[in-house]
Amino acid sequence: MGRLVIIEDVEILKLRLEKALEDNGIKGFETMSNHQVRTIRSNIVFKEASLVIIDLDNQDLDLQATIESIREHSSQINIPILVLSKNSDLNTLNKAISLGCTDFILKPFTNETFIRKVVLSLSKKDLGQVQLGHDPRIQHVEEGIHMLKWNSGFEIGVQSIDEDHKKIIEHFEKLYLLMKSGQGHAYYPEFLEFLEDYVDTHFEREETLQREIGYDDYEQHLQLHNDFKIKVKELIMEHGKDVVTNSDLIKINLFIKDWLIHHILLVDNKIGLFMNSRK
Repeated sequence: MGRLVIIEDVEILKLRLEKALEDNGIKGFETMSNHQVRTIRSNIVFKEASLVIIDLDNQDLDLQATIESIREHSSQINIPILVLSKNSDLNTLNKAISLGCTDFILKPFTNETFIRKVVLSLSKKDLGQVQLGHDPRIQHVEEGIHMLKWNSGFEIGVQSIDEDHKKIIEHFEKLYLLMKSGQGHAYYPEFLEFLEDYVDTHFEREETLQREIGYDDYEQHLQLHNDFKIKVKELIMEHGKDVVTNSDLIKINLFIKDWLIHHILLVDNKIGLFMNSRK
């Protein structure tokens, strides 16, 4: 495994990321400031790098110039770039994707989410197969919830799929609003019931479409769907055992938020692009 390069100016976050990597046995990483990246030659900064992690919230970060620096030499063309951001604005995320970022994590995030994304970027393994340590510190759920609202930035250009995506985002928004008013606990079982139905009907619709158009990444996409189904079943089983807690609500908010943005923008969007290329 090559080097991990972390571009981070905020000391407390830098220490947290480094500690999470160390606790999970991931070595060979180096943390650099924006100033260092700008002043040291890119073939030295990113030499033999296997992953670059960038915090988009760094105040003086020029994302385009940074990515151009990463991709400057032929040996660096295929380095995966994982970005962190507190901004869930679709324009920001789409810009990052268009510039060449390969994955992202929205703040707040758990250490577990961070490590899973790092391991996935490094090894291309399936998320469900990544084995992490059992350090209780990486099970902590940060306080904070997010809301998403449907807008054209989520559209992939396939009406039936877009309508399904709109439906789940509307349910997610309802969960958020009820959580904010202290009524999320009562809605949690209904939300899980909706999810259970959604992963059957929507995923089947997507998979049927992909088979019909001869979609190249069908098998990989199918595996992602199966993993999500497993996670939903786990959530349902957990609910059947215990009273719904504030931690449960925050956990599902962060989990669904990450899935929706990542899956629609990075994964499902490729279906629309594939169909357009075939026209």
